Amino acid sequence: ASTDRTIKAWCLSDGRELRTFESHTDCVYTVVRVDHERFLSGSADHKIKLWNFTTGTCIRTFEGHDMPVRSVAVIQQQQSSPPTKSPHNDNHNDNDNLPAAP
Repeated sequence: ASTDRTIKAWCLSDGRELRTFESHTDCVYTVVRVDHERFLSGSADHKIKLWNFTTGTCIRTFEGHDMPVRSVAVIQQQQSSPPTKSPHNDNHNDNDNLPAAP
């Protein structure tokens, strides 16, 4: 991440630049890995971008922040089995598995 609006990938073993990612229109503050092929970046342009590391392309831009994006986190969803219908409750819905609000 950099104030030059780019993200650079470097080879750790020999220090050579592998790729430059360009699409943000202001300083890039944060980069976080999603999986082996994708990562997210956050910028002063108020956007989060999803990138493909292999192709160097921006896959998607997430807009909606009113201020710079200084940090991004990836929260992995846990795999869960589909909800089962209780024999005592014929009115089961997907919200039955959500935690109660305080």
